[in-house]
Amino acid sequence: MTAAPTPPPDLTSEVRALQTRVRWLIGIVVLLGLVVVWREGVTRGRLEARAFVLVDDNGIQRGIWRTWGPITRLVIQDAGAVWRINLQVGDDGNSATLYGPGESTEVQLTTVDDRPVVKVSGHGNQAVLEIADETGPRLTLTGPDGTAREVLPGGGGSRDR
Repeated sequence: MTAAPTPPPDLTSEVRALQTRVRWLIGIVVLLGLVVVWREGVTRGRLEARAFVLVDDNGIQRGIWRTWGPITRLVIQDAGAVWRINLQVGDDGNSATLYGPGESTEVQLTTVDDRPVVKVSGHGNQAVLEIADETGPRLTLTGPDGTAREVLPGGGGSRDR
């Protein structure tokens, strides 16, 4: 006899929280950019740099905003210089990643091949929600070993185990 499958976790609240954090982060980045331009003097006409490094009062790097080839990235770090937020824009897609206090927790919003993908990871488990074109959404739940525990395809297809 097969045990009843457990319902997938509700990712709505996590996605809303991530969207709120990303909005705040974008606002902070814009504000920081305006402050830098204002401090350097608008009268020079243009301010050029390959990177802006954010340091705290003790001189410890707390973030960086820079370009790497076709990629522009903003990374915010905690007091231990560990990445906590990574915003990235590039030719292959864009992403916003929030890292938890441990190295095993992560929430990521990406665009891959012009489709949105949401990944939520914690303690070795992962949930990946991707919106494909005409096939609809697909939710994959994986365990610590990387094998799929549950796959819920869109488009009314059958369930894989």
